[in-house]
Amino acid sequence: MTDYLTAANAITAAIVAMGGLRLAYISYYFTLFPFTRKGIIQAARESTVNLAQREESPEVKEKAHSVYAAVSKRQFDASVLMGTIAAATWSVLFVERENEPTADLSGVSLGLLFAGALTLISGPVLARMEGRHLSLLLRDAALYIGSNAILFSFCSMITDLVSNGWRVVALAVVAIAAVRDAADSYANWKEIKDLKSSGGESNK
Repeated sequence: MTDYLTAANAITAAIVAMGGLRLAYISYYFTLFPFTRKGIIQAARESTVNLAQREESPEVKEKAHSVYAAVSKRQFDASVLMGTIAAATWSVLFVERENEPTADLSGVSLGLLFAGALTLISGPVLARMEGRHLSLLLRDAALYIGSNAILFSFCSMITDLVSNGWRVVALAVVAIAAVRDAADSYANWKEIKDLKSSGGESNK
């Protein structure tokens, strides 16, 4: 029982840390703009193309816009598809929760699966301003937090249902995913820092 609680706490802490890091660099993005009502509105409306290609010609900006539009569409499609599958899986497990082996699944396992599905579906729905850099950041965060929550849900299911040996493997997967996501968050933070030092403050 103690081993299970330790594993569940580690998995929960990992997903909370991931969400915190993603939230941190999205908050840092707002430092590119004045901390005023006008600045916050500008941050929400700033396009990815203008932010990344401030000194380029209109032709280059148009090409960049096409690239970012394709990325945004892939984010939307991937998030909605994975979220729908996760939601369907959660529904089946919830309905069968009184039967074996579903009855042995913990609230952490089902909760992470539900949270992943909700994040993946709600992310692109709420952040739907196409071409806006804030929307791109929010969708990216929703995609990775949601997919990691689903991965961690499966890892938690392993700790619920199988022996201690596989529990170690599941926790190792959680640790690797957490480190990888932290590296991604740092790269995003550094990108925003570079934008700030190379002229992002000119927006102020």
